[in-house]
Amino acid sequence: MSRPPPLPKHLQRVSAPVQSFLQQHSAGSDSAVPSRTYGLNLGRASVGANVPQQGKPALNRSSLQKAFIELESRGEFHGNVDFSVQILDAETGRPVMYKFDGSRFHHSDATIKVSSNVMYDVNVSMKPALEVVDGIMTLQAVLPDGTLKVDLIELGYKSREERILTGSWRCTLPASKKNKRVHVTLSGKLKEFGEFEIPIMLKVYAYEDSHKNQGFALKQITSSLKRVADDSVSKVKRMSVRFMN
Repeated sequence: MSRPPPLPKHLQRVSAPVQSFLQQHSAGSDSAVPSRTYGLNLGRASVGANVPQQGKPALNRSSLQKAFIELESRGEFHGNVDFSVQILDAETGRPVMYKFDGSRFHHSDATIKVSSNVMYDVNVSMKPALEVVDGIMTLQAVLPDGTLKVDLIELGYKSREERILTGSWRCTLPASKKNKRVHVTLSGKLKEFGEFEIPIMLKVYAYEDSHKNQGFALKQITSSLKRVADDSVSKVKRMSVRFMN
């Protein structure tokens, strides 16, 4: 059986799984059949690929995005994941606040403000939309005295059309002392991707403390999860936040 023809040079820079996918769709072609040109969306720049086809084309105006969808369906996802977390007061629906702390702390320049004994809605969105294994994320908090506290957040779809997952978390952490922060790790496992850990830095206020309402409204915590070649945990080093628009 003859090997599939090599891809054009301008497509050889895409990842090996995508090259394999495109070559499979061009396999079995007959050089006597005139080739047809189909558009491939390579990032922001469109390029043409001369993919020889016999009979009805198998690659009908395909794009790299469709190729990735095919790879995901096979359990072969190899790209990065844009991961966003939104935290809302479950009673009022308002976003939590945060403040800038400069470079005093290792995990982030910003501190998210939460209140003890308050229920929060945690909304998660991803691009591309992957499945959270068992629908559970873990929130591990290291208290200033070194005590480790672990909470489970069960996720379900808030909107299947928008692919938004939502869960509930009751903050049972004690109020933070002055100049102290709580280092939290949000972790889980994504199907076709692997395990991940995202750092979050909190300051916990007593319920009646009005300082929790000062600062900036948090739109979301954003992270770019990079797949690790040896299947170890994908760890984000610093928390990144976005203003509420």
